[in-house]
Amino acid sequence: MQLRPQSQSLPAFYLFTLEELNSTMGHCELTIYGEALYQHLLGHPRRTINSKVAKLGVMAPFMAYEGHWPWYNKPGDNMARNGTDCYTATIVEARRLYEEYSADNRLPTGFFITMVDLASNWFHELDSALYSDPLFSWAKLNILDKHWRPHRDISMPPPATERLMRYKFDMRDMSKKKYWLTFKGTLSRHPIRAELAKLHNSTAGIIISDSSKEDNGYDYDDLMSSSKFTLVVRGDAEYSYRFTEAVCSGAVPVLVADGWVPPFSTLLPFQTYGVHIQEKDWQDLVPQLLDVNDQEWLDMQQSALAFCHNNLVSVHLQFETMIDLLLSNNIE
Repeated sequence: MQLRPQSQSLPAFYLFTLEELNSTMGHCELTIYGEALYQHLLGHPRRTINSKVAKLGVMAPFMAYEGHWPWYNKPGDNMARNGTDCYTATIVEARRLYEEYSADNRLPTGFFITMVDLASNWFHELDSALYSDPLFSWAKLNILDKHWRPHRDISMPPPATERLMRYKFDMRDMSKKKYWLTFKGTLSRHPIRAELAKLHNSTAGIIISDSSKEDNGYDYDDLMSSSKFTLVVRGDAEYSYRFTEAVCSGAVPVLVADGWVPPFSTLLPFQTYGVHIQEKDWQDLVPQLLDVNDQEWLDMQQSALAFCHNNLVSVHLQFETMIDLLLSNNIE
Protein backbone atom coordinates (compact mmCIF):
# COMPACT_ATOMS: atom_id res chain seq x y z
CA MET A 1 0.00 0.00 0.00
CA GLN A 2 1.58 3.27 -1.14
CA LEU A 3 0.70 6.36 0.88
CA ARG A 4 3.07 8.87 -0.66
CA PRO A 5 1.17 11.49 -2.69
CA GLN A 6 1.70 11.04 -6.40
CA SER A 7 1.81 13.51 -9.28
CA GLN A 8 2.93 13.32 -12.89
CA SER A 9 4.66 16.71 -12.74
CA LEU A 10 5.37 18.12 -9.33
CA PRO A 11 6.46 21.77 -9.21
CA ALA A 12 9.72 22.86 -7.65
CA PHE A 13 10.83 24.57 -4.47
CA TYR A 14 13.53 27.19 -3.94
CA LEU A 15 15.84 26.77 -0.94
CA PHE A 16 17.18 29.82 0.88
CA THR A 17 20.63 28.38 1.51
CA LEU A 18 23.06 28.74 4.38
CA GLU A 19 25.52 30.32 1.96
CA GLU A 20 23.00 32.94 0.90
CA LEU A 21 22.16 33.67 4.53
CA ASN A 22 25.73 33.63 5.85
CA SER A 23 26.09 37.40 6.14
CA THR A 24 22.88 37.79 8.18
CA MET A 25 22.53 34.44 9.94
CA GLY A 26 26.01 32.98 9.99
CA HIS A 27 26.01 33.33 13.78
CA CYS A 28 22.87 31.20 14.24
CA GLU A 29 22.90 27.76 15.84
CA LEU A 30 21.66 24.78 13.85
CA THR A 31 20.45 21.47 15.23
CA ILE A 32 21.52 18.07 13.90
CA TYR A 33 17.91 17.60 12.74
CA GLY A 34 18.07 20.95 10.95
CA GLU A 35 21.37 20.01 9.29
CA ALA A 36 19.97 16.63 8.17
CA LEU A 37 16.90 18.32 6.71
CA TYR A 38 19.02 20.99 5.04
CA GLN A 39 21.21 18.42 3.30
CA HIS A 40 18.11 16.52 2.16
CA LEU A 41 16.65 19.70 0.69
CA LEU A 42 19.95 20.79 -0.84
CA GLY A 43 20.29 17.69 -2.99
CA HIS A 44 16.61 17.13 -3.73
CA PRO A 45 15.65 16.64 -7.42
CA ARG A 46 12.68 19.00 -7.00
CA ARG A 47 14.88 21.86 -5.81
CA THR A 48 15.39 24.65 -8.34
CA ILE A 49 18.00 27.40 -8.22
CA ASN A 50 15.70 29.68 -10.22
CA SER A 51 13.30 31.32 -7.78
CA LYS A 52 11.10 32.58 -10.65
CA VAL A 53 9.89 29.07 -11.48
CA ALA A 54 9.47 27.83 -7.89
CA LYS A 55 6.05 27.24 -6.38
CA LEU A 56 7.39 28.03 -2.92
CA GLY A 57 10.50 28.71 -0.93
CA VAL A 58 11.86 26.76 2.02
CA MET A 59 13.76 28.70 4.64
CA ALA A 60 17.00 27.24 6.00
CA PRO A 61 15.83 25.29 9.09
CA PHE A 62 17.07 27.49 11.93
CA MET A 63 13.70 26.93 13.66
CA ALA A 64 14.15 23.15 13.88
CA TYR A 65 14.59 23.20 17.65
CA GLU A 66 13.94 20.83 20.54
CA GLY A 67 12.83 17.75 18.59
CA HIS A 68 14.86 15.41 20.84
CA TRP A 69 16.83 14.10 17.88
CA PRO A 70 19.00 12.18 17.67
CA TRP A 71 19.21 12.07 21.49
CA TYR A 72 16.18 12.37 23.73
CA ASN A 73 16.17 15.15 26.33
CA LYS A 74 19.75 16.24 25.56
CA PRO A 75 19.29 19.53 23.68
CA GLY A 76 22.90 20.61 24.16
CA ASP A 77 24.11 17.44 22.43
CA ASN A 78 21.78 17.83 19.46
CA MET A 79 23.55 20.77 17.84
CA ALA A 80 25.35 20.54 14.52
CA ARG A 81 26.47 24.16 14.86
CA ASN A 82 26.64 26.21 18.03
CA GLY A 83 25.68 29.86 18.03
CA THR A 84 22.77 32.18 18.76
CA ASP A 85 19.14 31.09 19.09
CA CYS A 86 17.66 32.54 15.89
CA TYR A 87 14.10 31.24 16.14
CA THR A 88 12.46 34.67 15.94
CA ALA A 89 15.19 36.15 13.73
CA THR A 90 14.48 33.49 11.09
CA ILE A 91 10.95 34.84 10.62
CA VAL A 92 12.24 38.40 10.30
CA GLU A 93 14.86 37.33 7.78
CA ALA A 94 12.37 35.33 5.70
CA ARG A 95 10.15 38.39 5.41
CA ARG A 96 13.13 40.54 4.40
CA LEU A 97 14.13 38.03 1.72
CA TYR A 98 10.61 37.96 0.32
CA GLU A 99 10.55 41.75 0.05
CA GLU A 100 14.00 41.82 -1.58
CA TYR A 101 13.17 39.11 -4.12
CA SER A 102 9.80 40.69 -4.90
CA ALA A 103 11.38 44.08 -5.53
CA ASP A 104 13.76 42.43 -8.01
CA ASN A 105 10.91 40.54 -9.73
CA ARG A 106 12.46 37.22 -8.78
CA LEU A 107 9.29 35.56 -7.47
CA PRO A 108 6.20 34.16 -9.22
CA THR A 109 2.66 35.13 -8.24
CA GLY A 110 1.43 33.23 -5.18
CA PHE A 111 4.92 32.40 -3.90
CA PHE A 112 5.10 31.61 -0.18
CA ILE A 113 7.81 30.49 2.23
CA THR A 114 7.65 27.28 4.25
CA MET A 115 9.08 27.49 7.74
CA VAL A 116 10.10 24.16 9.30
CA ASP A 117 9.43 24.54 13.03
CA LEU A 118 10.24 21.60 15.30
CA ALA A 119 9.77 23.52 18.55
CA SER A 120 6.88 22.60 20.84
CA ASN A 121 4.67 25.45 22.00
CA TRP A 122 6.11 25.50 25.53
CA PHE A 123 9.66 25.86 24.14
CA HIS A 124 9.07 28.58 21.52
CA GLU A 125 5.63 30.12 21.08
CA LEU A 126 4.71 31.81 17.82
CA ASP A 127 2.60 34.95 17.65
CA SER A 128 -0.83 33.60 16.67
CA ALA A 129 -1.06 36.10 13.79
CA LEU A 130 1.81 34.32 12.03
CA TYR A 131 -0.30 31.23 11.47
CA SER A 132 -2.67 33.15 9.19
CA ASP A 133 0.04 35.21 7.46
CA PRO A 134 -0.29 34.48 3.70
CA LEU A 135 3.47 34.74 3.25
CA PHE A 136 4.16 31.63 5.32
CA SER A 137 3.23 28.00 5.46
CA TRP A 138 4.22 26.01 8.54
CA ALA A 139 5.68 22.53 8.67
CA LYS A 140 5.40 22.31 12.43
CA LEU A 141 5.80 19.58 15.02
CA ASN A 142 3.23 20.84 17.52
CA ILE A 143 0.60 22.52 15.35
CA LEU A 144 -2.89 22.91 16.79
CA ASP A 145 -6.36 22.72 15.24
CA LYS A 146 -7.01 26.38 15.92
CA HIS A 147 -4.01 27.42 13.79
CA TRP A 148 -3.81 24.67 11.17
CA ARG A 149 -4.70 25.44 7.54
CA PRO A 150 -5.21 21.97 6.00
CA HIS A 151 -4.28 23.00 2.46
CA ARG A 152 -1.35 25.12 3.53
CA ASP A 153 0.33 23.79 6.67
CA ILE A 154 1.78 20.40 7.59
CA SER A 155 1.73 18.74 10.99
CA MET A 156 5.17 17.18 11.34
CA PRO A 157 5.76 13.90 13.21
CA PRO A 158 8.20 13.51 16.09
CA PRO A 159 11.55 12.44 14.60
CA ALA A 160 12.13 8.73 14.02
CA THR A 161 14.08 6.93 16.74
CA GLU A 162 16.46 4.01 16.54
CA ARG A 163 13.96 1.62 18.12
CA LEU A 164 11.61 1.95 15.12
CA MET A 165 13.92 -0.25 13.09
CA ARG A 166 13.70 -2.93 15.78
CA TYR A 167 9.91 -2.79 15.72
CA LYS A 168 9.97 -3.65 12.01
CA PHE A 169 11.45 -7.03 12.85
CA ASP A 170 9.38 -7.79 15.95
CA MET A 171 5.81 -7.81 14.66
CA ARG A 172 3.44 -10.01 16.64
CA ASP A 173 -0.06 -10.93 15.50
CA MET A 174 -3.08 -10.39 17.71
CA SER A 175 -2.99 -13.88 19.22
CA LYS A 176 0.47 -13.17 20.66
CA LYS A 177 -0.40 -9.82 22.24
CA LYS A 178 -0.24 -10.42 25.99
CA TYR A 179 -1.48 -6.91 26.89
CA TRP A 180 -4.70 -5.21 25.83
CA LEU A 181 -3.87 -1.53 26.51
CA THR A 182 -0.58 -0.05 27.72
CA PHE A 183 1.29 3.14 28.45
CA LYS A 184 4.67 3.79 30.03
CA GLY A 185 5.75 7.36 30.66
CA THR A 186 6.14 10.06 33.28
CA LEU A 187 2.63 10.38 34.72
CA SER A 188 3.29 13.77 36.32
CA ARG A 189 3.76 15.48 32.93
CA HIS A 190 0.06 16.36 32.64
CA PRO A 191 -3.10 15.77 34.74
CA ILE A 192 -4.68 13.58 32.05
CA ARG A 193 -1.88 11.05 32.54
CA ALA A 194 -2.71 10.79 36.24
CA GLU A 195 -6.37 10.25 35.37
CA LEU A 196 -5.53 7.49 32.90
CA ALA A 197 -3.43 5.76 35.56
CA LYS A 198 -6.75 4.92 37.25
CA LEU A 199 -7.44 2.51 34.39
CA HIS A 200 -4.52 0.27 35.37
CA ASN A 201 -5.75 -3.31 35.75
CA SER A 202 -3.10 -5.94 35.17
CA THR A 203 -5.69 -8.74 35.31
CA ALA A 204 -7.49 -7.18 32.33
CA GLY A 205 -4.20 -6.56 30.51
CA ILE A 206 -4.29 -2.79 31.07
CA ILE A 207 -0.86 -1.54 32.12
CA ILE A 208 -0.27 2.13 32.96
CA SER A 209 3.31 2.38 34.19
CA ASP A 210 5.10 5.43 35.61
CA SER A 211 8.60 5.54 34.14
CA SER A 212 9.71 8.08 36.76
CA LYS A 213 9.35 5.47 39.53
CA GLU A 214 11.64 2.60 40.39
CA ASP A 215 11.60 -0.33 37.97
CA ASN A 216 8.27 -2.12 38.24
CA GLY A 217 9.01 -5.00 35.91
CA TYR A 218 7.51 -3.51 32.75
CA ASP A 219 9.89 -3.04 29.85
CA TYR A 220 8.97 -0.19 27.49
CA ASP A 221 9.79 -2.04 24.27
CA ASP A 222 8.05 -5.21 25.41
CA LEU A 223 4.92 -3.24 26.27
CA MET A 224 4.92 -1.57 22.87
CA SER A 225 5.44 -4.79 20.89
CA SER A 226 3.10 -6.91 23.03
CA SER A 227 0.07 -4.63 23.18
CA LYS A 228 -3.15 -4.62 21.20
CA PHE A 229 -3.64 -0.90 21.87
CA THR A 230 -1.06 1.63 23.04
CA LEU A 231 -1.78 5.07 24.47
CA VAL A 232 -0.35 8.28 23.04
CA VAL A 233 -0.96 10.90 25.71
CA ARG A 234 -0.05 14.56 25.74
CA GLY A 235 2.60 15.69 28.22
CA ASP A 236 4.18 19.13 28.69
CA ALA A 237 3.05 20.00 25.15
CA GLU A 238 -0.05 18.97 23.22
CA TYR A 239 1.90 16.55 21.03
CA SER A 240 3.60 13.40 22.29
CA TYR A 241 7.14 12.35 21.43
CA ARG A 242 5.80 8.78 21.73
CA PHE A 243 3.55 9.16 18.67
CA THR A 244 5.90 7.79 15.99
CA GLU A 245 6.97 4.85 18.14
CA ALA A 246 3.34 3.99 18.89
CA VAL A 247 2.33 4.02 15.21
CA CYS A 248 5.28 1.79 14.32
CA SER A 249 4.95 -0.62 17.26
CA GLY A 250 2.43 -3.09 15.82
CA ALA A 251 -0.24 -1.90 18.25
CA VAL A 252 -3.14 0.36 17.32
CA PRO A 253 -2.36 3.87 18.66
CA VAL A 254 -4.92 5.53 20.92
CA LEU A 255 -4.43 9.29 20.98
CA VAL A 256 -5.60 11.14 24.09
CA ALA A 257 -4.96 14.82 23.42
CA ASP A 258 -7.05 17.89 22.64
CA GLY A 259 -6.21 20.32 19.88
CA TRP A 260 -3.13 18.68 18.35
CA VAL A 261 -3.30 17.85 14.63
CA PRO A 262 -1.92 14.31 14.09
CA PRO A 263 1.09 14.24 11.73
CA PHE A 264 0.57 14.28 7.95
CA SER A 265 -3.21 14.37 8.44
CA THR A 266 -3.96 15.48 4.87
CA LEU A 267 -2.14 12.39 3.64
CA LEU A 268 -3.72 9.87 6.01
CA PRO A 269 -6.40 10.83 8.56
CA PHE A 270 -5.66 9.50 12.03
CA GLN A 271 -8.96 7.60 12.30
CA THR A 272 -7.71 5.38 9.46
CA TYR A 273 -5.12 3.79 11.73
CA GLY A 274 -5.93 4.84 15.30
CA VAL A 275 -8.54 5.83 17.87
CA HIS A 276 -8.78 9.45 19.05
CA ILE A 277 -10.25 10.17 22.50
CA GLN A 278 -10.87 13.68 23.83
CA GLU A 279 -9.28 14.29 27.23
CA LYS A 280 -12.65 14.94 28.89
CA ASP A 281 -13.88 11.53 27.65
CA TRP A 282 -11.07 9.48 29.17
CA GLN A 283 -13.52 7.48 31.31
CA ASP A 284 -15.18 6.23 28.10
CA LEU A 285 -11.89 5.04 26.66
CA VAL A 286 -12.23 1.36 27.60
CA PRO A 287 -15.84 1.03 26.33
CA GLN A 288 -14.86 2.67 23.03
CA LEU A 289 -11.96 0.28 22.53
CA LEU A 290 -14.16 -2.72 23.41
CA ASP A 291 -16.36 -1.70 20.46
CA VAL A 292 -13.45 -2.23 18.04
CA ASN A 293 -13.88 -5.70 16.52
CA ASP A 294 -11.01 -7.91 15.40
CA GLN A 295 -11.28 -6.99 11.71
CA GLU A 296 -11.40 -3.27 12.49
CA TRP A 297 -8.35 -3.68 14.73
CA LEU A 298 -6.48 -5.54 12.01
CA ASP A 299 -7.35 -2.93 9.37
CA MET A 300 -6.10 -0.13 11.62
CA GLN A 301 -2.94 -2.03 12.55
CA GLN A 302 -2.07 -2.67 8.92
CA SER A 303 -2.76 0.96 8.00
CA ALA A 304 -0.54 2.12 10.87
CA LEU A 305 2.32 -0.15 9.79
CA ALA A 306 2.06 0.93 6.15
CA PHE A 307 2.07 4.58 7.25
CA CYS A 308 5.09 3.90 9.45
CA HIS A 309 7.13 2.10 6.80
CA ASN A 310 6.30 4.52 3.97
CA ASN A 311 6.37 7.84 5.80
CA LEU A 312 7.69 7.73 9.38
CA VAL A 313 10.37 5.11 10.00
CA SER A 314 13.31 7.44 9.24
CA VAL A 315 13.76 11.19 9.32
CA HIS A 316 14.55 11.12 5.61
CA LEU A 317 11.20 9.47 4.83
CA GLN A 318 9.59 12.14 6.99
CA PHE A 319 11.45 14.87 5.06
CA GLU A 320 10.41 13.32 1.74
CA THR A 321 6.76 13.15 2.79
CA MET A 322 6.89 16.80 3.85
CA ILE A 323 8.28 17.82 0.44
CA ASP A 324 5.73 15.70 -1.44
CA LEU A 325 2.89 17.32 0.48
CA LEU A 326 4.23 20.83 -0.01
CA LEU A 327 4.59 20.32 -3.73
CA SER A 328 1.34 18.45 -4.26
CA ASN A 329 -1.76 20.18 -5.54
CA ASN A 330 -3.26 19.85 -2.05
CA ILE A 331 -1.21 22.80 -0.86
CA GLU A 332 -2.62 26.08 -2.12
